[in-house]
Amino acid sequence: MMRLKWIIIAAAVVAAGCVIAVVALRAPSDEELIKQVLVRAERGVESEEIKTFMSAFSHNYSDNMGLDYVRLKWFCREQFKQYSGLSVTISDLRIEVEGDGADVWMDMTVEARGGSGMESRGWDSSSVELAFAREGKHWRITRAASDFQ
Repeated sequence: MMRLKWIIIAAAVVAAGCVIAVVALRAPSDEELIKQVLVRAERGVESEEIKTFMSAFSHNYSDNMGLDYVRLKWFCREQFKQYSGLSVTISDLRIEVEGDGADVWMDMTVEARGGSGMESRGWDSSSVELAFAREGKHWRITRAASDFQ
């Protein structure tokens, strides 16, 4: 009888462990995956790592400034050479996912110092709209529009 109680308790503990493992190992939602892409892009800017930054973008990227993937990469390289101490702040983030596409709206502030680190460039703030597409297993930015000046 005592042995049966231990078997039942052990089975309950194993079942509870399995439930916890399934919950903990659930796949992240599309919104969470898109947020991870934004964090990666932000980290790439702040560390001035062009490869990290560009990994957030589709090779089919275009924006309202006339940049495609190749031109964006070149533009960012030039900005990383010219400015140091880049900092990105994202606020008022809204994500809407529909199938293999998503639209993202956010406010973004970018702060930078001049290349010498002495002269301050100040900051730019903008409302940004991004389009994402699922490319294989990954979400990537395919289009951007902002009111950056």
